[in-house]
Amino acid sequence: MYANFTEETCTGTGNTLALAGATTNRIQFSKTFADGDLVNYVLEDSAGTILIAGTGVYVSATDDITRNDTWNWNGTVVDHEPTTNITLAGGTHTVRCDVIGNGLKGTYQAISNNEYISGGAYTTGQNRTIALVADTVYVMPYIVDYYGDYDNVRFRVESTGTATKARVALFSMDADGTLGSQIEETGDITISSTGEKINAFLSTMHLKRINYYIAIVANGTATVGALQDSYITPAHLWGLTGNFSTRNASMGTATTSSGWTTFPAITAVGTLSQNKTPGLALVAL
Repeated sequence: MYANFTEETCTGTGNTLALAGATTNRIQFSKTFADGDLVNYVLEDSAGTILIAGTGVYVSATDDITRNDTWNWNGTVVDHEPTTNITLAGGTHTVRCDVIGNGLKGTYQAISNNEYISGGAYTTGQNRTIALVADTVYVMPYIVDYYGDYDNVRFRVESTGTATKARVALFSMDADGTLGSQIEETGDITISSTGEKINAFLSTMHLKRINYYIAIVANGTATVGALQDSYITPAHLWGLTGNFSTRNASMGTATTSSGWTTFPAITAVGTLSQNKTPGLALVAL
């Protein structure tokens, strides 16, 4: 991910940096990285204005870096958690391998056999469960602290009711903190019995260290909550403050029609001031 003295010129304004040769007395990326390797990079664009940092992927066949910006400076404002890659000026830029701020805290990694759960879901004194109402979507703000590829969700059914199935979906968070577009959803999760439930998302999600929303809906009543303490790993996914109300780790709700077969479209989210963060854990298997 990090290799000393690796620096090249490059071109590109969008998501791909086409490498164009090492700068004086520096090393080519192809000499220090193999195809598919993750690369911590910093870049100064050709106009001398935009600065970026991120963790990308080196592609040997085309000798380029696929960008995944995690910080940028547009000449006026610093964006600490960009949701998209900033557009660069045309011309020739300089990109180098360097330690980046996010790399010191939680680097992009191929996460295996780990799960990342809401910290508030099991803190002493916190409410760990929530009673789901039929055909009501519960939306909770979350932040992913470690880059990685996530493919499952895990939680517990504490008590059953009329529900036979539930679905979980992950959404983007827009720059103003509002609910964005759906990224992925699970298939139907059978919740007619108590105990731990794990279910795959329809496709693996490649997640940045940025803010998201996670949501759950059931076709009837049930109480879901955090995993048993013995299953809880260190908290690297936790609820944010506010967004839907002023209370920490609060949730929003949206009603939907019965009979849904895929995760319902959310047109409006209302407030639900409850200090609860059920243990919906993202899992990489």
